[in-house]
Amino acid sequence: MVRNTRSRSSHRRAAAPALLVVLAVAFLALAVGACAAKGNKLTGPVWQLTGATEKVPPSETAIPAADQPRYAIKFADDGTAAITADCNNVTATYTTSGSQLDLTLGISTLAACPDDSIADKFLGALELATSFNVHGNGLTLYLGNEGTIELAAAP
Repeated sequence: MVRNTRSRSSHRRAAAPALLVVLAVAFLALAVGACAAKGNKLTGPVWQLTGATEKVPPSETAIPAADQPRYAIKFADDGTAAITADCNNVTATYTTSGSQLDLTLGISTLAACPDDSIADKFLGALELATSFNVHGNGLTLYLGNEGTIELAAAP
């Protein structure tokens, strides 16, 4: 009995391009998913609080450089964030859509912070965040109609 090797090899040749197409689609799906997670520009640096503005009453507050590491947030690709609020650590979850931001605070340690702490104000401001703008090494969080907080990438 003679085997028809010609039809088998042409079948293998046809299967090879189909396999390549499947692999290419899978690779693109993974690449797009990774870009979506990192595409919000929030992930990467630890953002330290440098200042805040309030609309009512109108005021601006600058955070001294030595105090900036006391108030920080790091956004992860998986939609979680780790917050340093002076002497406490807080977990959070977040979602973005374009420049819109929805941040929900989670579990917190409950250490007593020094009298000069603005931890409660910082956490309150983060809860009010509705949108963001990454500009160079800076991040502005817009607090609805309340004001803004300014953060900078940690050195």
